[in-house]
Amino acid sequence: MEELLKKIKKTIDSSSFPLEMRLANFLEKREWATIIGRQYYDFEYDKLSENDIVARKEINGITLTIFIECKKSSDKQLIMYSPYKNTTFSELMCLNTQYFPKRKIRIDKIESDLEYSNVFLKNLSALFNLNQSNLLGKNIIFTKGDSIIQDNQKFFSSLNGLVKSTIWFFNQMKFTKGRDIYLYLVVYDGIMLGLVPDYSKAESFDLKQIDYAIYNSEFLFNYNNINTLRFPDVKKIMELFGSSFLIQFITPIFFETYVNKIEEGLSNFDKGVIGIWKNEKA
Repeated sequence: MEELLKKIKKTIDSSSFPLEMRLANFLEKREWATIIGRQYYDFEYDKLSENDIVARKEINGITLTIFIECKKSSDKQLIMYSPYKNTTFSELMCLNTQYFPKRKIRIDKIESDLEYSNVFLKNLSALFNLNQSNLLGKNIIFTKGDSIIQDNQKFFSSLNGLVKSTIWFFNQMKFTKGRDIYLYLVVYDGIMLGLVPDYSKAESFDLKQIDYAIYNSEFLFNYNNINTLRFPDVKKIMELFGSSFLIQFITPIFFETYVNKIEEGLSNFDKGVIGIWKNEKA
């Protein structure tokens, strides 16, 4: 029996579950309502699935919910490819952040919305640790030593799962009428690298180790698979969310700093920048 227990413990230690417990324990001490293994209905595959961690806290009259996926790898490297320039940040932050009630923004059309988006971004950037050195990634590559790993379907399915769980959560909350912001977070316990083109040289790039990046993800799935009898409002909700999502990637050592920063950002968030958030009854 003792040998079996050792084997089981070794198996658990090699998984991401100890990381989940450590992060959840930290969040609970900071008075976040935290659930490990929260189940949700996967409306694409008509089955129950689960999040690693869902954490929720109200600060400054705003309820922030973070959907967290924990990943661990001792032999694979995650490479975040960033083709963007910093001028792209403002548009993506404003268009692809999930906040409700939501005001539609047409950045390329209405001058007043440009001013609005810049003010909103100033408040929002604190929740994304946004500064000049942060990477905004469009593609993710995995390597194992000097080899590129081609089959990463399971990983990207888990990112889609973060979004699907949010849509299910939103439905369970009965189309929330409060001030809500949803964030997506992957805590990667392994080597994370940033790959950025060197625009001054043809076919050249910089590669460096990073602790934080933002991934601009497209939500892709099969509409024909949706069980509308079990989940009749799914298409209506998805229209509210859109198809692009920002997922933050951090290493475990950066997690405490990350939580500190988003709590500070929410405390200082000017609710008046979103007109429909001005009143106490949003």
